[in-house]
Amino acid sequence: MPPAHQRLGVYGGTFDPIHNGHLHVAGEALRELALDRLLLVPNGRPAHRSGARLAAPEHRLAMARLAAEPFEAMEVSDTEIRRRGISYTADTLQGLAEERPGCLLFLITGVDAVAELPTWHDPERVLALSSVVAAARPGFTREWLAQRLPAGWLERILLLETTHSDLSATEVRGRIAAGESADGLAPAAVLRYIRTHGLYRGEEAGDPPSNY
Repeated sequence: MPPAHQRLGVYGGTFDPIHNGHLHVAGEALRELALDRLLLVPNGRPAHRSGARLAAPEHRLAMARLAAEPFEAMEVSDTEIRRRGISYTADTLQGLAEERPGCLLFLITGVDAVAELPTWHDPERVLALSSVVAAARPGFTREWLAQRLPAGWLERILLLETTHSDLSATEVRGRIAAGESADGLAPAAVLRYIRTHGLYRGEEAGDPPSNY
């Protein structure tokens, strides 16, 4: 059992595939929020991507584990993939709070996703169970976010300015589908896994929204 009051980051996504942009945000969150550990949580059935095509859960989980392996403070949780039905962030946080009593949870997601927090499933439970962290490139302001949230919610949200590029999973999949090199866009171990299992060849897929 982790020590009481451990600061635990929770960074969810489809990770289809996980890439260097994801890892950069994770590393900055670990440092800037003084986290003890960070969990990568591959989505099972994302609520906001109903019916969309994803790589099989076991592939996305395996790639996340390969990406996290070199980082001592980073681990991967299969909690959403094990769960049946749609993956809701509120349920994930509830489960983690029960599994790791005493941990302080920091939910890390993109600023655009945080701006849509009122549309999430049970957003008040999300805010009660965690400190919500909006990861944003320089230029995004608290005022921009305040205009998109109910009164009083902004005070319950942390803004994490990151320096990551606009790299997306769409770009990685697109290069692979076109037979082009994706070197430097994702960890070498992840790219080897993709080649070994023939993932994304000849596919056309849009960038996945976050799981809410």
